[in-house]
Amino acid sequence: MRTFVLALLAVTVASGCGGDSTADLPNAFVVVRSQDNPIIPSTDTFTEIVRLTLEPGRYEVAGKVELHNRDGLPFNTQCELVPSNPDGTAAEIGALGSDAAFRHLAPSGGPGELGGFVLFVSQELSASGSVVLGCSGSGNEHGAFASYASIRAIEVGAVTGENFTP
Repeated sequence: MRTFVLALLAVTVASGCGGDSTADLPNAFVVVRSQDNPIIPSTDTFTEIVRLTLEPGRYEVAGKVELHNRDGLPFNTQCELVPSNPDGTAAEIGALGSDAAFRHLAPSGGPGELGGFVLFVSQELSASGSVVLGCSGSGNEHGAFASYASIRAIEVGAVTGENFTP
């Protein structure tokens, strides 16, 4: 077994045959949305940007997206990376185990009109399921463009963690 430290979590990767064999390496899965930038409307409605479907297993997952304000007024936004339930069924937005971040985007044409999000989740599936990256927002008429969106998952042997207390 090999242990890697990833975002303050200890991740154990099951070993294969040993040596320099690729059997010692974890499986990685990637989905990238490279075209037709979706619009995040100013309606506080969650808009799916990209989805990665995974087979049963344990995963460490990272998602990223960049938002660009389309309006002369500020835009307040929240993006969330939502793993499915362990049985593969869809989880609710804001469910335990999801990761979210908030950002205030300045009016279009000025500093702060762009905002990037990088989110992380752990997922354990007993059946095929998916991880969804999406955003919602409010504050102007035209919303924001989402671009450079991707989700990356690394299959791991186990995930353990603890709450950080300074």
